[in-house]
Amino acid sequence: MSFELNILVLQQEIAEQIPFESPLKLQIESNEILPHAMFWPFMSSNKGTWYIVGVEEDDFFSASPVLDSEFESVEDKDLPYWVNDEDAKSNLTSLKISDTYREELFKLMRCLLKQSPIRSIMFMSRYQGGDKEVICGVLSLDEFIDLQEQGKVLFNVSYIIRHVE
Repeated sequence: MSFELNILVLQQEIAEQIPFESPLKLQIESNEILPHAMFWPFMSSNKGTWYIVGVEEDDFFSASPVLDSEFESVEDKDLPYWVNDEDAKSNLTSLKISDTYREELFKLMRCLLKQSPIRSIMFMSRYQGGDKEVICGVLSLDEFIDLQEQGKVLFNVSYIIRHVE
């Protein structure tokens, strides 16, 4: 299965360099032609710079080495209560981040939060199938990290994350 990891840096007009070396690489998605606009209209309608996060292995760019899911691990109590669509629920599975990339991903997210003029990003990991827009927000990055460690951050959900001082 192929995984995708997207981060939208809200209100960032021009992509900035990441000021540190990282095994994670960023590809910039054009704001004019977002391939997910049909399925993710809320996230796609926000202004900013859309990054696709992954690693390059054997000349192939992918988020698959970074992310994984236990497809049977989510219980109803862990699903967003406002999602009533059974098809959408069936595609909400627990997001696992590889131990190899966990700290690098959170470091990258902190950096991107600082690059946002409004100190906000949207985070969405997805895999193929069941493109129904589910939005969760607003969380601090620390709250997001805590939820992820508890297995409560889900694939196919867009999270609004704000920097809290």
